[in-house]
Amino acid sequence: MKMRAVAVMVCMMACVALLGLATPEATAQGPQLMSKAGPDLVIQQIVIREEGTAEFHSARVDVRVRNIGGATAGASVTALVYSNDATGGAIVLTQETPAIDRGTYRDVEFVLEGIAGHLSGMLLAVADAPVAGSTTGQVTEGLRLVLMAPGTQRTDLNNTFGVIFSTQGRALPLRFQNPLVD
Repeated sequence: MKMRAVAVMVCMMACVALLGLATPEATAQGPQLMSKAGPDLVIQQIVIREEGTAEFHSARVDVRVRNIGGATAGASVTALVYSNDATGGAIVLTQETPAIDRGTYRDVEFVLEGIAGHLSGMLLAVADAPVAGSTTGQVTEGLRLVLMAPGTQRTDLNNTFGVIFSTQGRALPLRFQNPLVD
């Protein structure tokens, strides 16, 4: 029993020591601390606007794709997935996205047609979305932190940003800023 208590205490002290290494200065800046030799596309923000009448309208969703990498990103595809019911079908829209110079962005516009009533649900935006049966997009991105599970390919994990929202009773446009991007 004493050995188990000592082992638990040693583990707790090790965890406290490791947490102490994660200072606010080291963790607050997120992905900007990484060296990016190549392009690195991220979703910076999603803006939702509604157009039309209260009974039948469309929603315009602007997705800002920013290149936080160190080189120009070639042309790619940006995808938007909308669902108002996680058990039902989703609407998937894609747009060709021209090249984006390092440090700059492109706003990509999507239109969700034929919406009755207020808009609510989930939006998921993906920069450099996988195309043509590939598990990766068209842009080979530079050095980055990747998470790999055994038996999987390297993939970029900062290309996606999602929100759950409702426009009912809210002033439009709704703006959602990715907290991991300046």
